[in-house]
Amino acid sequence: MNKTNFSLSAISALSALLLTANIAAAADTPSKTREQVLEELTQASRSGELPAQGIFAGYRLNQVFPQQYPAKAATAGKTREQVKAELSKAQESGELPAKGFYAGKLVKEVWPQQYPATAEAGKTREQVLAELSEAARKGDLPAPGIFAGYKLNEVYPQQYAATAAEAVVK
Repeated sequence: MNKTNFSLSAISALSALLLTANIAAAADTPSKTREQVLEELTQASRSGELPAQGIFAGYRLNQVFPQQYPAKAATAGKTREQVKAELSKAQESGELPAKGFYAGKLVKEVWPQQYPATAEAGKTREQVLAELSEAARKGDLPAPGIFAGYKLNEVYPQQYAATAAEAVVK
């Protein structure tokens, strides 16, 4: 058996395997009745959701010929007062996009001194100090100098062996 025959038989075996997998997957999905499919097709045809052909390929019929299909019902939007409130809040917090040279950034990123920093609800001082002392006890602090990039318990494992043993026992 030469290389060509071997590769052709391998390709045909692989395609047969994929075909059976697709058939098995299709058998697991619940099928629709003929009436359901026809109803969906009729609805799509009436609303213009069918794909357009020819030079309009990639668009739906209701996009190409909107005058031939009923307009979709407008969804309830925000009131004028809600929009104004959102705008003023965005202006105060600097959440509006910057213009010109700074396009692509928010105003508060370009001029942070003009907008107060928003403090998120965090931990108390006591909680932070407790975490720091726990990290120091376990050696989970970054090592200084030439050992930068490592933790203290990695550089000096003999000094933190007792805490590692405690962690294993727990």
